Amino acid sequence: MINILVLSLIWLDRDQLFSWIASDQDRNPMIMILILTIIAAVPGIPYGIVGGIVGAKYGIIEGSIYNLIISSLAAAAIYGVTRYLLQSWGRALLAKSNMIERCNRMIHNHLFWSLIIARMIPVLPAVAINIYAGVFRIPFGTFIMTTFIGKIPIMVVYAYVGDNLWSGAYQWVMVIAIYLGFLTIVYSIYKLFLMRRSS
Repeated sequence: MINILVLSLIWLDRDQLFSWIASDQDRNPMIMILILTIIAAVPGIPYGIVGGIVGAKYGIIEGSIYNLIISSLAAAAIYGVTRYLLQSWGRALLAKSNMIERCNRMIHNHLFWSLIIARMIPVLPAVAINIYAGVFRIPFGTFIMTTFIGKIPIMVVYAYVGDNLWSGAYQWVMVIAIYLGFLTIVYSIYKLFLMRRSS
């Protein structure tokens, strides 16, 4: 429903959006990054739409870089807010539920890879990961590193889809190849890590 609402609002103002995408002028990229970071930090607004627009405007390479920066900054903002406002609620939740406490302990035992894999699952809401990390006190360095690495494939896909929708090329095989290729690389590194750890 949120996706439909956002798409409807964009469609109502599509002429101005298309004009901005087609324009070669970009007066201040920092302002654009700030505005889109604020939008991306609002829970419920799907970043796929924002990422596609960025890809349509800047192309796959520059759009992917902008998408990574914007989505990582938004994730850090949500992490910061939830860490300082909802920590006591998180501790109370752990004390109440043995299942949540066990899941949390399992994630902490394999923290880096748990967060990387969670970031790469498209159906898992990014905002849920951001809130979890803040509430349950995931170290910020680990959080931001796994956020940046884990977001690479999906942000490239968003930029690619936006870029190709604008140009009229529908090369969905490349989208799947980008995603599967990155998953294969990360999984191979993970298996190598486990093998070295067990030896």
